[in-house]
Amino acid sequence: MTAQVNDTVKYDGIVYAIAGISGEALFDPASLGIEPAGLCSACWRGFVCHYEVRAQGLTLSELELSLDGRSQAPTVFGVPPGERGLWGIPYKGIDQLIPFSGGLLLGDGFIEEMYVHMGFHPAYAYRRVQELIFDQGRLTKATDLSADMAKCRREIGGREDQPSADKRKDVMGWIEQRFSRDYTR
Repeated sequence: MTAQVNDTVKYDGIVYAIAGISGEALFDPASLGIEPAGLCSACWRGFVCHYEVRAQGLTLSELELSLDGRSQAPTVFGVPPGERGLWGIPYKGIDQLIPFSGGLLLGDGFIEEMYVHMGFHPAYAYRRVQELIFDQGRLTKATDLSADMAKCRREIGGREDQPSADKRKDVMGWIEQRFSRDYTR
Protein backbone atom coordinates (compact mmCIF):
# COMPACT_ATOMS: atom_id res chain seq x y z
CA MET A 1 0.00 0.00 0.00
CA THR A 2 0.96 3.62 -0.45
CA ALA A 3 0.24 6.86 1.36
CA GLN A 4 -2.46 8.70 -0.57
CA VAL A 5 -2.27 12.09 -2.27
CA ASN A 6 -4.32 14.55 -0.24
CA ASP A 7 -7.07 16.81 -1.40
CA THR A 8 -6.20 20.37 -0.39
CA VAL A 9 -7.93 23.52 0.84
CA LYS A 10 -6.42 26.97 0.51
CA TYR A 11 -7.48 28.98 3.57
CA ASP A 12 -6.07 32.31 4.71
CA GLY A 13 -3.27 32.04 2.15
CA ILE A 14 -2.10 28.59 3.32
CA VAL A 15 -2.62 25.37 1.37
CA TYR A 16 -3.68 22.67 3.83
CA ALA A 17 -4.14 18.92 3.37
CA ILE A 18 -7.61 17.62 4.18
CA ALA A 19 -6.99 15.32 7.16
CA GLY A 20 -10.59 14.78 8.28
CA ILE A 21 -14.14 15.13 6.98
CA SER A 22 -17.35 15.20 8.99
CA GLY A 23 -20.58 15.76 7.13
CA GLU A 24 -21.97 15.61 3.64
CA ALA A 25 -19.58 14.53 0.91
CA LEU A 26 -17.31 16.91 -0.88
CA PHE A 27 -17.05 16.89 -4.67
CA ASP A 28 -16.97 13.49 -6.32
CA PRO A 29 -16.67 13.14 -10.13
CA ALA A 30 -19.36 10.44 -10.01
CA SER A 31 -21.87 13.25 -9.30
CA LEU A 32 -21.24 14.35 -12.92
CA GLY A 33 -21.37 10.81 -14.30
CA ILE A 34 -17.58 10.58 -14.52
CA GLU A 35 -15.94 7.32 -13.47
CA PRO A 36 -12.34 7.97 -12.42
CA ALA A 37 -9.83 5.14 -12.62
CA GLY A 38 -7.29 4.62 -9.87
CA LEU A 39 -4.25 4.26 -12.10
CA CYS A 40 -1.67 4.87 -9.37
CA SER A 41 -1.27 3.31 -5.93
CA ALA A 42 -0.84 6.80 -4.41
CA CYS A 43 -4.24 7.89 -5.77
CA TRP A 44 -6.57 4.89 -5.56
CA ARG A 45 -9.68 7.11 -5.94
CA GLY A 46 -8.50 8.33 -9.34
CA PHE A 47 -8.92 12.03 -8.55
CA VAL A 48 -7.53 14.82 -6.41
CA CYS A 49 -9.53 17.95 -5.52
CA HIS A 50 -8.13 21.38 -4.71
CA TYR A 51 -10.50 23.73 -2.90
CA GLU A 52 -10.32 27.32 -1.75
CA VAL A 53 -12.26 29.16 0.93
CA ARG A 54 -13.38 32.37 -0.76
CA ALA A 55 -15.87 35.10 0.07
CA GLN A 56 -18.66 33.16 -1.67
CA GLY A 57 -17.77 29.97 0.18
CA LEU A 58 -15.96 26.68 -0.38
CA THR A 59 -15.07 26.39 -4.05
CA LEU A 60 -13.55 23.62 -6.11
CA SER A 61 -10.72 25.47 -7.83
CA GLU A 62 -8.82 22.61 -9.48
CA LEU A 63 -9.32 18.93 -10.18
CA GLU A 64 -6.89 16.25 -11.26
CA LEU A 65 -8.70 13.30 -12.82
CA SER A 66 -7.42 9.90 -13.91
CA LEU A 67 -9.42 8.05 -16.55
CA ASP A 68 -8.87 4.67 -18.09
CA GLY A 69 -7.46 4.69 -21.62
CA ARG A 70 -10.91 4.17 -23.17
CA SER A 71 -12.56 7.28 -21.70
CA GLN A 72 -12.54 10.67 -23.36
CA ALA A 73 -11.69 13.50 -20.95
CA PRO A 74 -14.89 15.51 -20.43
CA THR A 75 -15.39 19.20 -19.75
CA VAL A 76 -15.92 19.74 -15.99
CA PHE A 77 -18.03 22.72 -14.84
CA GLY A 78 -17.35 24.38 -18.19
CA VAL A 79 -13.57 23.90 -17.94
CA PRO A 80 -11.88 21.85 -20.69
CA PRO A 81 -9.24 19.27 -19.77
CA GLY A 82 -5.57 20.22 -19.76
CA GLU A 83 -2.57 18.11 -20.71
CA ARG A 84 -2.07 15.01 -18.56
CA GLY A 85 -0.14 15.76 -15.37
CA LEU A 86 1.29 13.78 -12.47
CA TRP A 87 -2.04 12.57 -10.99
CA GLY A 88 -4.15 12.74 -14.13
CA ILE A 89 -5.80 15.29 -16.35
CA PRO A 90 -5.80 18.77 -14.78
CA TYR A 91 -8.77 21.12 -14.74
CA LYS A 92 -7.67 24.58 -13.58
CA GLY A 93 -9.76 27.64 -12.81
CA ILE A 94 -12.98 25.76 -12.04
CA ASP A 95 -14.34 28.14 -9.34
CA GLN A 96 -17.39 25.96 -8.55
CA LEU A 97 -19.17 26.58 -5.23
CA ILE A 98 -19.48 23.29 -3.31
CA PRO A 99 -22.52 23.20 -0.98
CA PHE A 100 -20.68 21.17 1.67
CA SER A 101 -22.20 21.09 5.16
CA GLY A 102 -20.02 19.76 7.94
CA GLY A 103 -16.49 20.02 9.19
CA LEU A 104 -13.04 19.73 7.66
CA LEU A 105 -9.84 19.10 9.57
CA LEU A 106 -7.02 20.79 7.68
CA GLY A 107 -3.34 20.04 8.31
CA ASP A 108 -0.16 21.93 7.45
CA GLY A 109 3.42 21.12 8.40
CA PHE A 110 3.44 17.34 8.14
CA ILE A 111 5.64 15.68 10.78
CA GLU A 112 7.89 13.18 8.98
CA GLU A 113 8.17 10.90 12.02
CA MET A 114 4.40 10.35 11.76
CA TYR A 115 4.63 9.00 8.20
CA VAL A 116 2.90 5.69 7.56
CA HIS A 117 3.18 4.18 4.10
CA MET A 118 -0.58 3.68 3.79
CA GLY A 119 -3.76 5.70 3.40
CA PHE A 120 -4.33 9.28 4.50
CA HIS A 121 -2.48 10.77 7.44
CA PRO A 122 -4.56 11.83 10.47
CA ALA A 123 -4.82 15.42 11.68
CA TYR A 124 -2.45 14.86 14.60
CA ALA A 125 0.36 14.17 12.10
CA TYR A 126 0.44 17.89 11.25
CA ARG A 127 1.94 20.77 13.25
CA ARG A 128 -0.81 23.25 12.36
CA VAL A 129 -4.44 22.06 12.32
CA GLN A 130 -7.58 24.07 11.61
CA GLU A 131 -11.16 22.86 11.87
CA LEU A 132 -13.47 24.65 9.47
CA ILE A 133 -17.25 24.28 9.78
CA PHE A 134 -19.44 24.91 6.73
CA ASP A 135 -23.16 25.26 6.12
CA GLN A 136 -24.08 24.82 2.45
CA GLY A 137 -20.56 25.86 1.46
CA ARG A 138 -20.44 28.94 3.70
CA LEU A 139 -17.75 29.03 6.36
CA THR A 140 -19.46 29.47 9.73
CA LYS A 141 -16.64 28.73 12.19
CA ALA A 142 -12.87 28.26 12.23
CA THR A 143 -10.99 26.79 15.19
CA ASP A 144 -7.24 26.33 15.60
CA LEU A 145 -6.74 22.79 16.94
CA SER A 146 -2.94 22.79 16.77
CA ALA A 147 -2.49 22.65 20.56
CA ASP A 148 -5.03 19.80 20.83
CA MET A 149 -3.16 17.82 18.15
CA ALA A 150 0.18 18.42 19.92
CA LYS A 151 -1.38 17.04 23.11
CA CYS A 152 -2.64 14.02 21.16
CA ARG A 153 0.88 13.38 19.80
CA ARG A 154 2.31 13.55 23.32
CA GLU A 155 -0.31 11.05 24.52
CA ILE A 156 0.56 8.54 21.79
CA GLY A 157 4.29 9.10 22.24
CA GLY A 158 4.80 11.01 19.02
CA ARG A 159 4.34 7.97 16.76
CA GLU A 160 1.29 5.95 15.89
CA ASP A 161 1.44 2.28 16.83
CA GLN A 162 0.72 -0.15 14.04
CA PRO A 163 -1.11 -3.36 14.91
CA SER A 164 0.79 -6.63 15.03
CA ALA A 165 0.37 -8.79 11.95
CA ASP A 166 -0.88 -11.77 13.98
CA LYS A 167 -4.18 -10.07 14.83
CA ARG A 168 -6.03 -9.99 11.50
CA LYS A 169 -9.09 -8.19 12.88
CA ASP A 170 -6.92 -5.40 14.33
CA VAL A 171 -4.93 -5.10 11.10
CA MET A 172 -8.05 -4.91 8.91
CA GLY A 173 -9.60 -2.27 11.17
CA TRP A 174 -6.39 -0.26 11.15
CA ILE A 175 -6.17 -0.39 7.33
CA GLU A 176 -9.81 0.73 7.03
CA GLN A 177 -9.12 3.63 9.39
CA ARG A 178 -6.05 4.71 7.35
CA PHE A 179 -8.16 5.09 4.20
CA SER A 180 -11.01 6.93 5.92
CA ARG A 181 -10.87 10.63 6.70
CA ASP A 182 -14.14 10.55 8.66
CA TYR A 183 -14.15 12.20 12.06
CA THR A 184 -16.83 13.02 14.61
CA ARG A 185 -17.29 16.62 15.67
